[in-house]
Amino acid sequence: DGHEPSHGDHDHRQEFREQAKTRQSKLLLVVVLGAFVIAAELFAAYASGSLALLADAAHATTDLAAVMLALLAARWVVKQATKLKTWGYHRAEIVAAFVNAILLWGVSAYFIYEAIDRFRNPPEIEGGIVIIAGGLTLVANLIFARILHTPHEGNINMRAAYLHVLSDALGSLAALVSGLLVWKYGWYIADPLLTVFITLL
Repeated sequence: DGHEPSHGDHDHRQEFREQAKTRQSKLLLVVVLGAFVIAAELFAAYASGSLALLADAAHATTDLAAVMLALLAARWVVKQATKLKTWGYHRAEIVAAFVNAILLWGVSAYFIYEAIDRFRNPPEIEGGIVIIAGGLTLVANLIFARILHTPHEGNINMRAAYLHVLSDALGSLAALVSGLLVWKYGWYIADPLLTVFITLL
């Protein structure tokens, strides 16, 4: 309408940018630490022969990609509005949240197939390694969830990243349980059974 932006508008935009920067810092921390956790879990999956650990590592990888998308969106959202994008890039976070919601489907079919095959011929699993890896990744994912948990902000992008990490914590718990069942009772079928649970997550 030709009027200059008010002081209140300026304060609101400044507050929005500060919140976005805080979100970026949290997401970046989770991305860096999450990459180390995934590498360790993949090594443990190879050493133990556990499909549940491998499924959880794949689950964690898609979650990490989701968090990286959220980080990208959090960076885009602070870009200035243009003549073509008069609302700026605020909707980037909504698009990222949508993409995050469908990412996990890509790996689900493979692990369901592998789990069915292992139901027929369950291989031997090193339960002790699975217990250690599952326990450590569970703790790590709970820490990541705590970092990303922002109950009062109501940002859909951060909520999507938080839910991904929280679901990965449940996957790590499932891997831990499968390791305990294999180690304690020799129930190798627990590995594909809990792989299905992780995939359904």
